[in-house]
Amino acid sequence: MQTLAEGLRLPTNGLDYAILAIYFVVVLGIGFAARASVRTSLDFFLSGRSLPAWVTGLAFVAANLGATEILGMAATGAQYG
Repeated sequence: MQTLAEGLRLPTNGLDYAILAIYFVVVLGIGFAARASVRTSLDFFLSGRSLPAWVTGLAFVAANLGATEILGMAATGAQYG
């Protein structure tokens, strides 16, 4: 008898594994390339002070704003007006 989990599983082939391997190689390559320009942890966190304020602000908002926060804000607005 086939269970639900077995019915939902998609078969993988060599192409899938090749795409996954290429992805990891690209990500590791970007990491090693970026490592050459970062000397200290402060340099990493401040991006060498080379980013404009609007990019930093958008990154902060994107990192701290998710679906849970949006639903929470909607619920708070509905509850308190």
